[in-house]
Amino acid sequence: MNRTISKIIFMLSVFVASFALGIVKDVAFNEITNSKTSDYNQSENIKPTKIKESTTEQKNTIVQNTNTNLANSAKSSDVKQEAKTQSDKNIQHINNNSDNEDNEDNEDNEDNEKTKKINSINSIKCENFLGQENCILQITKGENAFTWHGKTILISELFKQENVIINEIDTSSNIEINQTSIWHENKRLNLWSVWNSSQAKNLPPLNYLEHNNQYIILSNEDYKLKIISPDFKIPKSLKNKRIVAYYGYPEEPLLGILGELNQKELIQRINNDINNLQIHSPDKDVIGALHIIVAVAQNKSTDDGTYLERIPNELLEEYIDFAEKNNLLIFLDIQIGWANLIDEIKIIEKYLKRNYIHLALDPEYATKNQEMIPGQAIGFISGKEINAAQEYLEQIIDPATDYKKTLMIHRFNEFMIKDETDIIDYPNIEIAIDMDGFGNKEAKKINYEIFSLKSYSEVPTIKLFYNWDTPIFTNEELMGFAEPPNIIIYQ
Repeated sequence: MNRTISKIIFMLSVFVASFALGIVKDVAFNEITNSKTSDYNQSENIKPTKIKESTTEQKNTIVQNTNTNLANSAKSSDVKQEAKTQSDKNIQHINNNSDNEDNEDNEDNEDNEKTKKINSINSIKCENFLGQENCILQITKGENAFTWHGKTILISELFKQENVIINEIDTSSNIEINQTSIWHENKRLNLWSVWNSSQAKNLPPLNYLEHNNQYIILSNEDYKLKIISPDFKIPKSLKNKRIVAYYGYPEEPLLGILGELNQKELIQRINNDINNLQIHSPDKDVIGALHIIVAVAQNKSTDDGTYLERIPNELLEEYIDFAEKNNLLIFLDIQIGWANLIDEIKIIEKYLKRNYIHLALDPEYATKNQEMIPGQAIGFISGKEINAAQEYLEQIIDPATDYKKTLMIHRFNEFMIKDETDIIDYPNIEIAIDMDGFGNKEAKKINYEIFSLKSYSEVPTIKLFYNWDTPIFTNEELMGFAEPPNIIIYQ
């Protein structure tokens, strides 16, 4: 009897120990998994810092295959044919809708097969950034996987016969675009759509390439496709556009994102934001801009008594040239300090004469009337001073053109503009009130509606702060406003 009880106790002990060990393993696994997930999320949210600019930058216009292996070039024909045969099987599989429910093991096997298949597909890309006239998409026989980083575009506008290149010479004699099809999988719906394929009559049509979506190009031939960027036209008015502007002082990280990034990183980042906003802004074209502080307020007196430090001409012109080459607008920002406003505008007058360069004023640091050092009190500007700035800009504009000049005023409280009823509507000047405060979304939206939608604010503007907004608005949320902003500034 005692032996029987002992055996039972021993077996229970083994069971409890095994169960406890299993719990420990589960806990350990969860801790490891959560740790890696946390690390991943943290790395995604790291704010980019200033990057040391490389001494040489190479601009690639010919896009090359990422999986090229010259040693196996003799086998390339067989490999391409095998890829084509396999791709035909995949397309046949796509068109056969299966209603059978697979068990978890089968699903895992299918996922593994999909992963292997994706890795085996030729990967191509086109670095089609703003300002680059064109790039070349190298398409090979079989399947080509790529991610579209440009603006949403009609596929029929892109895949034109005249855009085909053979042996670096424009010709369409040997290649037919109708032998190319494009496939896209909506993973949420688990549904494929296709452009230009007779094999997929039952699948929904694919008409557009959309920003950051992944696609597969299926081709019967090797050829190069020229990607043509549309001609950039300087907008005559900002009322009918949307602007993504990066704020700051060149090469100074503390004053905003513009100074955190070198020029190569800057154009990549702003281009991505432009394209993302365009997805949510079907009613207006989106353009990028640099918002450059040209007169920075100081907390101690300067030799001329203005409490301003001005940007060197050489540095300013470097970034103006950069903006020109990359089809970006420019806002030149004066923080005023104790200076005479018109005198400061005269310093940058030669730049303001250009149709793509606009003016911004920051009354927060205009503290001369309070006899306070900038930063120790919130300054203000009067309606009459705004009129004086408008009148001067009106004289700068070439009367032979019909381009408008934007005058932006930063604002986050009622006192930053005195006697606003004095503000006059000048025919060639468009006032943009920027809601410049930071904080939670509800407060920012309320202040945006109060200040940026004033009757005299013709181009509503909002500034977003990476570090201080809690949390920052998304483009989808901004475009959901009853009256969405025309200009979005990132600091």
